[in-house]
Amino acid sequence: MKVVIIGGVAAGMSAASKLKRLLKDQAEIVVYEKGEEVSYGACGIPFYISDHIRQGSELIARTAEEFAKSGIPVKTWHEVTSVDTEKKTVTVKDLKSGQVFTDTYDKLVVGSGAGVRHFPPFDQEYENLYEIRNVSDGTRVKTALLEEKTKHVVIVGAGFIGLEVSEACRRYGKDVTVVELADHILPAFDTEVSQALEEELAKNGVTVRTKTMVKELVSEGGIIKAVRIECKGEDGQAATQEIPADMLINSAGIAPSTDFIQNVEKDRNGA
Repeated sequence: MKVVIIGGVAAGMSAASKLKRLLKDQAEIVVYEKGEEVSYGACGIPFYISDHIRQGSELIARTAEEFAKSGIPVKTWHEVTSVDTEKKTVTVKDLKSGQVFTDTYDKLVVGSGAGVRHFPPFDQEYENLYEIRNVSDGTRVKTALLEEKTKHVVIVGAGFIGLEVSEACRRYGKDVTVVELADHILPAFDTEVSQALEEELAKNGVTVRTKTMVKELVSEGGIIKAVRIECKGEDGQAATQEIPADMLINSAGIAPSTDFIQNVEKDRNGA
């Protein structure tokens, strides 16, 4: 039996390891991962940024080379661009060489995870626009925070990642503003929890702007200079304001990375 696994992080590599333990040589396993790293602890990335975890390599449980030695070949920098569930084939692009090829499978495991939603105005590339999905992203953010010119950091989204990153940025002495569209931070939690956390953030110098939407990114030469926000007051009236931004981190929600699968039924969010 041949098993193709799409995605080499927690779900994909856990499935690969379990299959190898249970079926041994009865299963031929190949993992396609479009990034460079596999089997890393994504939840630890904010603590790597804050320097609680010193090296990004400490977040990686096993490397692709180590998996290969145990009989699980992992093809990094290989992106699955489409799936044909009737023919049981996947189309794969080698992101380094540009080569495109087709592979077959008997069983398919989709562990492609989720990606940051690139809705306007975050649908363009800027030199100082960041998102945090893997260890490399964490390294980019950490490097930027070490630069003296980075003084004002704006974080869009007050979920787990956004708030953990705000703490990390404050450890570097940066001016940090968290912008959240909902009426309180951590929208999935009760207001009592959110209120306590907002007070703690304020004590630690983090500015929190709830009921606030990012309307526009003011840029120059591909570099964001300021963020134009629209906030609703107690009277329900909207007011526009501009805040400086040397660094913008988009943490405003994620969506399943499943665009490469077209001929199966999906949930509204893409799952």
